[in-house]
Amino acid sequence: MKRWRRAWKLKLIEDSNPDWRDLTDELNALAVPALRSSVKTLQRARDTREGV
Repeated sequence: MKRWRRAWKLKLIEDSNPDWRDLTDELNALAVPALRSSVKTLQRARDTREGV
């Protein structure tokens, strides 16, 4: 994204979020289940290696 033109990035934001709402809580809510899933996958892999 760093190399993308500013006007293009602004249009992208304004098309999907015209009121420029703070999306932090919504994005965090999406990230938490994904992180939990990743942790469970890593735990299963560890348990398999350790023979648990």
